[in-house]
Amino acid sequence: MMKWLAANVYLASWLSVLIALVAMLVQSRRSGQPIRWTMATLRVGFLICLSAVLTPGLDQETRHVMEAMAASLIGVLVVRSGQE
Repeated sequence: MMKWLAANVYLASWLSVLIALVAMLVQSRRSGQPIRWTMATLRVGFLICLSAVLTPGLDQETRHVMEAMAASLIGVLVVRSGQE
């Protein structure tokens, strides 16, 4: 069991995308505030890129493109968070 978990640890990163979406929806319903879709899309996009980087089954070129996208998205998130 532990060997399987160690070999497939990247699955947790893919699961984080679903958890983030559910958490955003639950939080918006509790607080009554609308979801800021721009920030939500940026966050989910970053999590998807990060998950792709960590997935060993993808080819190296795809992983490099996803690394660049994740780096640019984290930059955008930092700048946008400072503005709000």
